[in-house]
Amino acid sequence: MKRQKIVEREEFTYDEKLEIAEKSDNRCCHCGKTVYFGFGATVEHYIPLSKGGTNRGINLVMLCKECNEDKSNNIIQPREYLEYLKEEHLDKLQGYFDSYIKSFDFVNRHNLCSCDRYKLYIAPVNYNLQKSINNRGRKKKSMEILSRHSTVYWMKRATPYDTEKLLEYYTKYLKKYNILDSEKAARINIEFWLTFGAIYYIDDKNNDIRSMMTVMVTGGNNKVHCNTGDIDNFLSVNVFGYYSNDLAMTLSYHLSRELPRHICEEHNLQQIPVKYSIAKKDPLSYDICCSGNIYEQENFIESFLILYNRDGRKDLTPVNEDKDLNDFFSKFAQINNDKLEKWFKYHNEETYEWMVRELVLPNSDDEVED
Repeated sequence: MKRQKIVEREEFTYDEKLEIAEKSDNRCCHCGKTVYFGFGATVEHYIPLSKGGTNRGINLVMLCKECNEDKSNNIIQPREYLEYLKEEHLDKLQGYFDSYIKSFDFVNRHNLCSCDRYKLYIAPVNYNLQKSINNRGRKKKSMEILSRHSTVYWMKRATPYDTEKLLEYYTKYLKKYNILDSEKAARINIEFWLTFGAIYYIDDKNNDIRSMMTVMVTGGNNKVHCNTGDIDNFLSVNVFGYYSNDLAMTLSYHLSRELPRHICEEHNLQQIPVKYSIAKKDPLSYDICCSGNIYEQENFIESFLILYNRDGRKDLTPVNEDKDLNDFFSKFAQINNDKLEKWFKYHNEETYEWMVRELVLPNSDDEVED
């Protein structure tokens, strides 16, 4: 089923609200603040009605007004978000949530994973140490220390409502490395990624973006050769990390790797090819593009990486012969020339060649003109 409204919102009686409040002892299920109905408490449909949720009690929790507004209609793992919901109710909601994930089709160009937000645990350590541990692994004790001292950040999927703050951050990044064509072109880029792809970002408590990346499903008529052979379909990821301190660089590095990892886990993939692009002058460029052949463009560095999921298998089939991987890419609807033409006419701009190259046109013999 598609994620869309199935039932209408119902009004809840006072007794029903008391039952909902009892699930968390009159505390906001996310932040833990004590609230009461009539004094800051709201009923939250944890799986939103707009995405197929129900009015059943199992789907209802209490949030304060601030957390309700922050969560909006996002899909988030209950065990990651509802820290103050009693265990018995959390278990029931988690079971309902797992059933929802399996029953509702969530894959599209804007949403490559089942959830809209994911927790990231970032330890306040030197960036190079953090990256080394992630890449090669260290002793169990070291990992326990990292976990114990971690700070929680959220990897969030952007929506059109985030356009202005994404644009402000993206423009700062391009100016920093002296690769900004114009602010108008930067806006068109952001709107293009939001229309035909996805943008994920990490922000802080002040809602300021700390790192950002864009993701497109690319391929079809754009077969690419790399160190693993010819690849028909892949993820095209652009990483934009404006800040250069150790924490910011760690956030950017985690952001670039976490989304492909979630895709592998949720779709039971052994591998997924990813093309990373990052500004040539960015100090993270060779760390992000650390695997595979590195290609230097005028302003950017590109590299391919085949990611493996948790079981660490190395005896993998060639990418184009991997049935599970091909089934995953086949889920993306074809973007035809008419849709592209309408988008560019609306923006009153000539077609940007790189934009067309970023799109996948599966099972299409039609060539897209530049």
